[in-house]
Amino acid sequence: LLWSALATTALGLGWAFLGTPAEDYLQGASYRIMYIHVPLAWMGQFVFGVMAVSGFCALVWRVKLAEIATIAAAPVGAAFTAIALASSRPRSPRACCPARARRRWS
Repeated sequence: LLWSALATTALGLGWAFLGTPAEDYLQGASYRIMYIHVPLAWMGQFVFGVMAVSGFCALVWRVKLAEIATIAAAPVGAAFTAIALASSRPRSPRACCPARARRRWS
């Protein structure tokens, strides 16, 4: 199962980066970030939603397996979110840190 997941991931990344046009007429090559950043952000949100549902089941019906699922899903959701945040880039210096950008660019 792990090998099939790795093979599918490699195939998807290869298709995303090599099978797409080289540059978009408006955004250049930076539009390719959507193939990595958006799915990672969606998966991070999905994992946190699973944690919310399993946490609700653990609190209301006292299901021990739901507690285990919540604890196991936390690092996975944090990893997806961290990689999604790391793969995004600000559009301008003002988006990164506005106070410093005002001093520098004004």
